[in-house]
Amino acid sequence: MQSILLFIKNGVTPLETVSDNPEYYINREFSIIAFNQRVLMLANDERVPLLERMRFLSICSSNLDEFFEIRVAGLKEKIALSSGKLTIDGLRPDEAFSQISQKTHINS
Repeated sequence: MQSILLFIKNGVTPLETVSDNPEYYINREFSIIAFNQRVLMLANDERVPLLERMRFLSICSSNLDEFFEIRVAGLKEKIALSSGKLTIDGLRPDEAFSQISQKTHINS
């Protein structure tokens, strides 16, 4: 609380101090991918009862279906419109799309 009061006293709000710095933000798409990777790890854990593992697979399947239909499709639209505008985390849409592709494809 005191740090907030110090910001206000100096005429700077906490939001102004971090809003322009991309390293303070987590990419929403990467966060969704990481969550689903954790869910898949639980589904792969043999110590987890079988029906729970099936439930985790169902959750992951539903989440990834929505992710690609909504989030990735939105990125593809931005790329098609040649939107080079950086997202709040400092990535261009084509950079985010490329990283999503790398994170979601299995390397064989």
